[in-house]
Amino acid sequence: MPFDRRRPREPHFGPPNEAQAATGDVEDRAAITALAPESSPGSPPSWLKIGAVVLCAFGVLAAAPPFVEGADSNCKAVELRALTIGTAHIPRSTVLADIVVENFRRSLATGEVATAIARRRFPSLPAPLSCAGMFWRSYLDPAPLQFVASPRQ
Repeated sequence: MPFDRRRPREPHFGPPNEAQAATGDVEDRAAITALAPESSPGSPPSWLKIGAVVLCAFGVLAAAPPFVEGADSNCKAVELRALTIGTAHIPRSTVLADIVVENFRRSLATGEVATAIARRRFPSLPAPLSCAGMFWRSYLDPAPLQFVASPRQ
């Protein structure tokens, strides 16, 4: 008999006969379908679910830099992050100093320099994806983005 997906699956060894029921042999054996319940016919396999979660997490990490820095693109977010690291040594004792430094950062960051660096360092990746990688790496190791020399103490 051909396999029919519409019919419910029966246990592998079939229903017990009278001899098995009389000896009690049936209770020791469990049906295969009871040991491994099958998923519903419309649900995707588990590897597909895990892959979808990983893909969504990767997409969030690739799209988050502009939201973290308040920028228009990933490459502009990298430049803003570099300027934040570079201007960290400037003393900001007043609110006016904070405003001046923030306006300085925003006016210098266009995203063009980071795009050129991303294309040179990672030629096989799209620039926005490379910039996202450089942005998240700057949190682990900010040294590659330090372009302003700190004053010697």
